[in-house]
Amino acid sequence: MKTKIILFLSFLFSQSVLTQIPLPTLPNLTQIIAREATSGYFNHPFDVNDPRLFTRLSAGLNASNDFGGVPGAENYDIFYSDAAGNLDGNGAYITIECRYLGTSAGGGCNISHLELVFSNGFKLSPNKLASFYNSGSNYLVGSEQKAIDCDPNTSTTMGNNTASPNTMFLRLTFDFSNVINKVNISACQGDDMQYMSGGTTFNEENPSGTGYINKANCYNSIELVNITFEPLNIANFIHWVRGKTPPAGAPLIEKNTPPTARAPGRGGRHTLPPKSLLPPTPQKQLAVMVIIILLHSVVLHLMNKILQDKL
Repeated sequence: MKTKIILFLSFLFSQSVLTQIPLPTLPNLTQIIAREATSGYFNHPFDVNDPRLFTRLSAGLNASNDFGGVPGAENYDIFYSDAAGNLDGNGAYITIECRYLGTSAGGGCNISHLELVFSNGFKLSPNKLASFYNSGSNYLVGSEQKAIDCDPNTSTTMGNNTASPNTMFLRLTFDFSNVINKVNISACQGDDMQYMSGGTTFNEENPSGTGYINKANCYNSIELVNITFEPLNIANFIHWVRGKTPPAGAPLIEKNTPPTARAPGRGGRHTLPPKSLLPPTPQKQLAVMVIIILLHSVVLHLMNKILQDKL
């Protein structure tokens, strides 16, 4: 005869990380807008799949541009890139390069603002630069920060690239890692696990999507949420403890029932199974069940608290 034992533990694990997401694949991203200052402020919009964003003009910036500043003298190139400003079609960064040879007061590469626009109208701007390149005496020290200061009416002054007109261009590379957050959660089915992000509730009925978080200082952020719900098998364990038949189709771990006492052997003594093979008493079964349920509840409570604190 065999005793069928069902024992499953459930776990809750979450991971919320600032990460590098390829910008062209960002859900619902529709447009990128670069704002430049030349005798006023002007927005230059690009669709997320615009071929210009996947091309670096390099030396071609001499005669062409993705958008212009001073007519015929200030050419700009914008593209997806890596942190160092190299072209990367799956890049998590956006780079703006500028060719400007004027050495008089008022240097070139005057970028005011960069923002991502989503299909629901939500706007997202970076608050960090991965790298930049300035050159010439008309570079305004520290002005690169004006591209990420959330003020659309201030701008950078990166100088001029007369020293290397065809090889080194004035440059700003924008880093979105502080404002794009990827949240992965593993939870148990039926645990009423919920995660709030930007007014959206993610749960078993809505396990994945994007949370759009508005902030007063204009540094909005988004969370890419994905919750994986695993089967909750504590119920099967309770069925076993109560001596009932588990639900049909439940996976089983079988353990042989210890053999009964054998007939007297040599010397007339009975041979009994070791104590470790004896089935647990109902009291021990109940104690184990209670401990598991308590641990399960504590873990759920702690993890929910941690997740809510991150909002």
